Amino acid sequence: MEKASGDNCEVSKCSHTSPPIPWFGMDIGGTLVKLVYFEPTDSSADELEAERGALKNIHHYLTSQSAYGKTGKRDVHLQMNDVVISGRIGILHFIRFPTSAMNVFIKIAKSHGMVYMASTVCATGGGAFKFEKEIREEVNLELHKFDELDSLIRGIHFIKEYNSSECYYWIDPTDDEKCRKEHFDLNNLYPFLVVNIGSGVSMLAVHSPDNFKRVTGTR
Repeated sequence: MEKASGDNCEVSKCSHTSPPIPWFGMDIGGTLVKLVYFEPTDSSADELEAERGALKNIHHYLTSQSAYGKTGKRDVHLQMNDVVISGRIGILHFIRFPTSAMNVFIKIAKSHGMVYMASTVCATGGGAFKFEKEIREEVNLELHKFDELDSLIRGIHFIKEYNSSECYYWIDPTDDEKCRKEHFDLNNLYPFLVVNIGSGVSMLAVHSPDNFKRVTGTR
């Protein structure tokens, strides 16, 4: 499984073999939890017939609305279509909610049957350690933890391959009349500097997909 998340699309390989669906990824930051859900669109008739019970309930709940409780939001405008992950074709849905509302997310997950599905979720961020025990005990989910910055760089290359239109910059950003969005050419990418701004800030110098270094930021 691969994982994408949050303000930046983050990708990490979870294993060499595809785990059973559903596939989730999480970035549990100090302020926001960013959840990505992979919705397969290439399911056969037999697979669709087999999608019963908890799996069907979870899928319907996540994709049939854009708000979950008072704080959870699905950013419909950010979804990525026709993405290929581990040989499956589908849609990536991006959901976010305040980290302070993690207990609400856990209650929603339990109420929609996730507790009955033994599953592993790829996760990054400090909250992956902070909430690991609670998520395992309450929702029966194991967190497969990945390095946050490594996932960030993988995510940039994932966007480059599958949805390069997500990379752009603004021309004349301070002039309302002239301001316009311009596509950024990713073909001549290296070297480049990544500034990742969340509850904390990290700046990374990137020379290749496997050669990057955090050069400064907040602690």
